[in-house]
Amino acid sequence: WLSRCDARTTIQHSSGIASELSMTSMIDVVFLLLVFFAVAFEPDDVLAKLKVDRPGKGPTPPVDVHFVKVEVLQHRYLLNGRGIGFEELAEKFGRLEERKISPPIVITCHPNSQHGRLIKILNLCEKTKITRIMVMSAGPR
Repeated sequence: WLSRCDARTTIQHSSGIASELSMTSMIDVVFLLLVFFAVAFEPDDVLAKLKVDRPGKGPTPPVDVHFVKVEVLQHRYLLNGRGIGFEELAEKFGRLEERKISPPIVITCHPNSQHGRLIKILNLCEKTKITRIMVMSAGPR
């Protein structure tokens, strides 16, 4: 419908000669550019400093059953189901680093846990060079 519109602009020159400029073709070009950039735009994948491996297409790799489970509760942590303080947890993660062992760490955050407690665990993982990390949220009990 735009090609049938009579969208014209009259330009008055200093010499007194008026000329007309059709806006229809300019509007068509603007819409074409808009569509081009909308289709060609690819947003950056920004995920803070955390390097994340996303599942790809294809068969699922075999599951590694040997993992360390850390639960973040409101006022404490659990390591493989046993209550533990942050300092003791840091010591155990340090021993994993010394032995050059890097099992997957599954961090489960409970609904009433504080965000800062999860961040402390993630910082500890970075400090001890643990890279295989899974973070989950637990449902209400």
